[in-house]
Amino acid sequence: MIKPFIIKQLQNIIGHSNVTTNTRTLDIKSTDALAPNRAFGISLELNKLPDVVITPQSTHDVSEILKIATENKIPVIALGGGTGVMGGIVPSSGGIIIDMTSLNNMVELELDSELATVQSGMVIGSLVNYLRPKRYYFAHDPYSREIATIGGAIATNGVGYTASKYGNMGEQVISMEVVLSDGKIITTPKTPTYSTGPNINNLFIGSEGTLGIITQATLKIHKLPEYTKLISFKIPSFEIGINMIGEILRYGMIPTLLDLTEEYQEVTLFLRYEGTYELVVECINTILITATTFDSSILPEAIGATYWSERHSSALTYKQNKLNKPRLEKWDSAFSSLFEYLHISLPLGKILQYKTEADIITRSYDLKITEYCIWGKLQYFSMMVKPNNIHNINSQENLHEGSKKLLELSCYLGGITEYCHGSGLKNKDFIKTELGEAYSISMRLKKTLDPYNILNPGKFL
Repeated sequence: MIKPFIIKQLQNIIGHSNVTTNTRTLDIKSTDALAPNRAFGISLELNKLPDVVITPQSTHDVSEILKIATENKIPVIALGGGTGVMGGIVPSSGGIIIDMTSLNNMVELELDSELATVQSGMVIGSLVNYLRPKRYYFAHDPYSREIATIGGAIATNGVGYTASKYGNMGEQVISMEVVLSDGKIITTPKTPTYSTGPNINNLFIGSEGTLGIITQATLKIHKLPEYTKLISFKIPSFEIGINMIGEILRYGMIPTLLDLTEEYQEVTLFLRYEGTYELVVECINTILITATTFDSSILPEAIGATYWSERHSSALTYKQNKLNKPRLEKWDSAFSSLFEYLHISLPLGKILQYKTEADIITRSYDLKITEYCIWGKLQYFSMMVKPNNIHNINSQENLHEGSKKLLELSCYLGGITEYCHGSGLKNKDFIKTELGEAYSISMRLKKTLDPYNILNPGKFL
């Protein structure tokens, strides 16, 4: 419990209207899309509230908040769009939630250098809309584009539809402004590469606010392509699809979009190319020839067009019906649907082995896998897991235990348990296994940068 005089101190510095202890606001700002039915034995933690929510108006405000928090050893959690699915913003120890969404401005646009410097609370879709009239675009395109923030995407090193060509969110970052736990503000060099020492950006990319709070970032942007084309294929099997993708990539024809999905025993491959008209047409023609050698047939263009036009629809529905709602309203429909959507990353040579062993595990827990997917990179493997009988009184426990076994299998085969959402509260206990001896190095960094463990405590660091 934060003492009243500290609340007053924060109000005097940040402004009374930007500091609230209103219970409804505390509720709304401390939950994401992780509902209790998907929380592996940690559902009680999801009910925790912060003591106060603060909405800073500048990097200086963030710095002042952290100085006070460090002095009084108060936990601090940075909040972006609130679109996470792993419980990353749950205030496990109470404290302060810093709502970053007011830091949403364009700081500098350098078209000649193809760079945009923005505050971390800017919504990704807002950046896309800002650039479009200038004939530029930002290449990170998650399903949550219209509600997720730049800072949140960096902090979880998110993945989007264009990851095949452009990589994860972290690969879009050139430099960052970060506030450390003691309030010190650091800015990394605005150069794409440097050869001396570690890349400091990488300390904070994917760190989920446990090492510092990102307040600003300089990002790569790109000129809009002359021509784009999306094609889709019906594939005989998931294994054939992987082999076909491998052949295409060996030709050096890297698609912007790569999505291989097996659902209801049907396998579909979506590929999207961009560039000059001549280059795209050459790629498409070569792929059409390649597809015939894998007994794969092209699907009507309308299927691909629908896929692409609806790629953000689930996030827009979430924004309309759930975002900025109290937790019980946010979680209401989740209780009626029991499923787990796992996003693991594996060495390429282990994916088919994993798929085979995953089928065995799910059957042993009376579960079924209704969807397999390779999305973005060949190593990124997702699957939807559901109980065979949702009315079975053990269905939720079976889902939780079976999902744990599936995540453990990924670690055993040299993979990781989450490639796009961060570990959050949900997967934090797997990180030691994932990193092995390297975990101790991460903990040393944590103790150096956050000696009082005030930054998003109770997560993977």
